Amino acid sequence: MGSRAATSTLFGFEFQINAAIVLMIENFDSLKSLRLEGEEDIELQLNNNKYILAQAKAIQNPRTDFANVDIKLKDALTTLSEVYQKHPNEVEKLIYVTNSINPIGQQDSKIIFENLPSWRSFSSLPPESQNKIRNKLSSIEHPLNLEYFEIQNFHFETDDERERYKYVRKTIDEFLHEFNIPSLQGSTKSIHTIWKDEIFINGTKKDNSIVLQKPNLIWPIAVIVTSIDRYNGEYFDCSEAERDMICTKYKEIIENACERWDSYNLVLSDFNKFRQQNTELSNREKRERFIENNYKNYLTIFELAVDNNDKETNTLLAKIIIDRIIENDISIRKIRSKAKI
Repeated sequence: MGSRAATSTLFGFEFQINAAIVLMIENFDSLKSLRLEGEEDIELQLNNNKYILAQAKAIQNPRTDFANVDIKLKDALTTLSEVYQKHPNEVEKLIYVTNSINPIGQQDSKIIFENLPSWRSFSSLPPESQNKIRNKLSSIEHPLNLEYFEIQNFHFETDDERERYKYVRKTIDEFLHEFNIPSLQGSTKSIHTIWKDEIFINGTKKDNSIVLQKPNLIWPIAVIVTSIDRYNGEYFDCSEAERDMICTKYKEIIENACERWDSYNLVLSDFNKFRQQNTELSNREKRERFIENNYKNYLTIFELAVDNNDKETNTLLAKIIIDRIIENDISIRKIRSKAKI
């Protein structure tokens, strides 16, 4: 028999991790770093060096269990007030984030929160809800500034991960779609898993100065984009089956050649010159012609290490490597531009 208390604690911690992902994405343009379990449950440092501080409180049965709503709200207000008093000039927002459909525990506020997700500043709450929050703050010696306070909730429930994570993954999917990189399609679940692991590990570290910098958070996306497993090259003549066979059989050779700084820089330098000299061509035509006209120049540089008598395989390998280098550079530039790093 499992412990209900342990299950509830673990559920709450997992909600905290997923809430961090949601808040991270919502504030990604201005994000500098993320920390879990610092002075607050979730700390987002922004580029202006101010912070979004959040208390994350989960309920395992958020549509039926309202017994602990008051306690969780009071706890969140108390903790947020304490950290606000320590750093009043560094606060951008103070957020209470939950999965409850009635986080204030009143009928008038339930109406505005039950259609998840919701984002409510203190000033947008019904008068009775504002009064309830003020009353709870009146018992706190140094209460937070309500101008910074807001309540946010989103769907997170059941043991079925398709249901539990549907809002979080929808948020990630929409975020990835903004990069406009075809190879990111279908990678939502993978990115979600990687981020959960990274944020969890960050939260277990005792030193609060250890944070996840923005480049650390964007790196998994770059890794997925540049993986040969997601390659669907179309700039030279070969069947899809032949291309996939080559990519599988010589995966290590292809990835090593793409990752080597000397070959990477040489191909991109030559390609940029070719583009500038052939402005009348479309982007697709530039890429196709460059690959076809120049692949022989790189046969020895790539160190393909396959049978020299197999010219067909060597040719296709060289073309794939050139195409991957160009594609990776385009994708990484898109990622850096979107992430503002």
